[in-house]
Amino acid sequence: MAIVEILPDGDLPNENTELWTPRATDRTVSLLCDKFPGEEDLQRNVLSKATKILKKCLPPDSQPDERTVLVVGRIQSGKTLSFTALASLAGENGYRLIIVLAATTR
Repeated sequence: MAIVEILPDGDLPNENTELWTPRATDRTVSLLCDKFPGEEDLQRNVLSKATKILKKCLPPDSQPDERTVLVVGRIQSGKTLSFTALASLAGENGYRLIIVLAATTR
């Protein structure tokens, strides 16, 4: 299992394990522009982080594998936004099924 953790400074461990290069098209860019109008630096930052995470996943056209990617974050660290951007980017790049497991500790 490959574990990818969103660290506070935005750096991802195992930078050399990128498997492919996802491409963002209008859907994800529009999503971020709508969410953060006029904040181009923030839009680019969120898209960059989502792309780094997706690079560590198997490409959607690859053979099945037992690779699992887990994204972890602290409370109020932007996980929902990251998951939304990541799911949009994954859909744009050919993933047909995206599963987000979320829970609270209550």
